[in-house]
Amino acid sequence: MTETELQAEVERMCAARGLLYHHCARAVRCVGTPGLPDLIIAGEHGVIFAELKSEDGETSAVQDNWLWTLQQTVGLLASEYCAGYLSAEVWRPCDAASGYIATQLEAIR
Repeated sequence: MTETELQAEVERMCAARGLLYHHCARAVRCVGTPGLPDLIIAGEHGVIFAELKSEDGETSAVQDNWLWTLQQTVGLLASEYCAGYLSAEVWRPCDAASGYIATQLEAIR
């Protein structure tokens, strides 16, 4: 499964669960620090920032910076300010096949 196919699958799973999601398809038109995760997914019970990669795809330095910063912020917010689910992570095709992504989406539904 390619990264594009994984994205289509995750978007399908989000739509089936009534979750909001956003992807900036043309990053050259987006404003801000490069490397924002591919998908921002929101539901009644939380938010997930998901960087999508093929099985052997690697994150770039700017993606790593975003993920690290979000993970630090998510940890602080989750532990001190809210009871909702917050996550920033990398998803791969094996995560879809194993049911992990579906489980994460159900957690915020």
